[in-house]
Amino acid sequence: MNIAFWSEEHQSGTTTHLRAITEVMSVLCPKQKLMSGGTLSGGDGEIHFFDCGSGFSARKRHVLWHADLVVVSLRRERRCVEQFFMQDFHISDRLIYLLGGYPQKEAVDRRYLERVYRVDPEYIGEIPFCNGFYDALQKGAGEAYLRRELASAAGWSGQSGALLQELRRIALLIERLADEAERDRQRLRQQEERLKARKAAKTARRGTYGGRGTASGAVGTGKTG
Repeated sequence: MNIAFWSEEHQSGTTTHLRAITEVMSVLCPKQKLMSGGTLSGGDGEIHFFDCGSGFSARKRHVLWHADLVVVSLRRERRCVEQFFMQDFHISDRLIYLLGGYPQKEAVDRRYLERVYRVDPEYIGEIPFCNGFYDALQKGAGEAYLRRELASAAGWSGQSGALLQELRRIALLIERLADEAERDRQRLRQQEERLKARKAAKTARRGTYGGRGTASGAVGTGKTG
């Protein structure tokens, strides 16, 4: 499965969200084969993550159009959200929305996206602000912070607990979607194999009947002569 993380504007948390979710998935979903970047997968049971940053380029458009899932990081600003749904909502037919940062007055939240844009709330993640995680990010130790908090019972309380709970929910949602995508690929592969087998059998029958017709014509010609 190919998963692209992308945002329309700079400083929307795309890379932070990608690293946080893949770190949580590596702990909670050990059976999944998580890959970073590379080439788009054709369905090998692996989950390939692509950091598309913000904005568009030829490479980014290619990845976004061919990804099985696009995780969009949105600022909690109505202007940014309106611009996305007016201009770029078409980038994928399977989207997860992540709202990050500290919620300000009249900020966009899950209920706003559900009410105004009819987004299924299951596919909306509200990544809460966490001082400890933010400080760790500033020191380049965000993933280490998450690993430590995931392994600690105390880490599941307070600000870090709220952060881990939402990251866990999104990580398990992605795992479920990845499993569904893999099953769909297997079904499609089986259907294609059955179709090929039918075509091969039909071709073989035509060859057999054609051979019989030629033999019959040759015998008839002999009798006539």
